[in-house]
Amino acid sequence: MQSSVTYLNGYSELQGTPGLRPMTNYNLNGTYILKQKYIFGLFYTHTSDYFAQTPYQATDRLALIYKNTNWNYMRMIGANVILPLSMGNWYDARLTLVGMQARQKCDRFFDVPFDRKKWLFIGTLDNSFKVGKNLSFELIGNIQTPFIQGTLDLASSFNLTAGMKWNFAKDRCSLTARCSDISNSSMPDMKVRFKEQYLDMDSGYYTRTVSLNFTYRFGGYKKQKVKGVDISRFGH
Repeated sequence: MQSSVTYLNGYSELQGTPGLRPMTNYNLNGTYILKQKYIFGLFYTHTSDYFAQTPYQATDRLALIYKNTNWNYMRMIGANVILPLSMGNWYDARLTLVGMQARQKCDRFFDVPFDRKKWLFIGTLDNSFKVGKNLSFELIGNIQTPFIQGTLDLASSFNLTAGMKWNFAKDRCSLTARCSDISNSSMPDMKVRFKEQYLDMDSGYYTRTVSLNFTYRFGGYKKQKVKGVDISRFGH
């Protein structure tokens, strides 16, 4: 919250934020569970004095300014659905859908006040495949439609993750392989096309990761039994 200025390069600078106020968050949520497995929810969030770091192109000099600024508010209202899916003993999945509208308002963002609304939809499908007793695979896909952050426009994003797990040697050994963000597209492109602001931001993030894990359990190890979920509170 200091008033200092940090120069990132010859064009970009990070300004301090003296007088930045803490944000105040209000939440209202409702959830309905059908047949102990299908989940439907509604939510409402209002954040007063919300702040975020949004870039601004100065009009009096050649400079790109990054600064945390208090907005009037950010408001989100939406719904979510969680649907479990299965086929026999070899396939299990969970589909999660989220839809919401966001409104972001700031009357004191330099000389470009904004009051913007945007619908956002998110879908995630988590798949598990069992091939025999000791071999399993997973495939997780996530997609998000374009969104906003202040004057910034965020493009759509997609994430595909795949993995496998193999238990062998009487369950003493396990080999796990996983590749996250296979298409390297989980970080959205960002741009500003608002009033006199015109900016393209290419972060150049490389988010694809590959991991390989090997586990060996020494003699005497006993796998703990997992207790079932207590559903008595549902009245059944």
